[in-house]
Amino acid sequence: MWESINGGLNSSDWYATSPTLTKVYTDGHFIRALAFAPQDTATVYAGTSDGNMLYTNNANTGSPASWTDITVANTQMPNRSVSGIAVSPVDTATAYVAFDGFNANTPSTRGHLYQVRLCKINCGSNTATWTDLSSNLPDIPIYAVVINPMNPQQVFIGTEIGFYFTNNINSNGPPQWNRFQTGLPVAAINHLTIDNGNTTLAAWTNGRGLYAVYLPSWRAVTSPNPSNNSVLLAVTAVDSNHAWAVGKTANADQGLIE
Repeated sequence: MWESINGGLNSSDWYATSPTLTKVYTDGHFIRALAFAPQDTATVYAGTSDGNMLYTNNANTGSPASWTDITVANTQMPNRSVSGIAVSPVDTATAYVAFDGFNANTPSTRGHLYQVRLCKINCGSNTATWTDLSSNLPDIPIYAVVINPMNPQQVFIGTEIGFYFTNNINSNGPPQWNRFQTGLPVAAINHLTIDNGNTTLAAWTNGRGLYAVYLPSWRAVTSPNPSNNSVLLAVTAVDSNHAWAVGKTANADQGLIE
């Protein structure tokens, strides 16, 4: 991984902040997922296409960071491509990790959405603990995962067949995953982001366009309510007057219009 702490305008501004993070450098594998802790940008998690997971807590210093392997020899997490990472907004030592592929590829470590908790004291070789939170999700690849910063119990994922969410990621039992496709085409969701104001969740589909949903109405209900503002809206144009079309009227600061 390469890093710049001054904008990266010139090639000399960049420096290698990690060694090779993949298992095998010569097989064309690469770092597929990166995530910074929202409350501490010195903490970074990295996942590779050949099933490695590492983290550092001393990035952004101007010098190469020190990295800790938390793969645990793939005994607790699938030895499949890491396709997405989201770090908890309330705990830098907790992250949610998405995996590509299918259970048949790794029958002893099934699942597609895991929680990883870093070991902090007396760790030895046990650098992290992994928990499968796939629960009632189908056996399909997950490509993206994000956490609602206004409600850390609410986690969103983009999959090969569309969008899922849970309102109870850290409950005592397994989380309940719900599919929400109102207004969305049946397509793979490759990327999910939340805007800086924490008001809008955007979903990038594979070949079917960009969609968004207004987040505050998700906080007000136990599940998305398509009859209110929780309707996914297709982006048809971006100009100085508006960016969204279709759906219900909302205030300008919500980013949505009629």
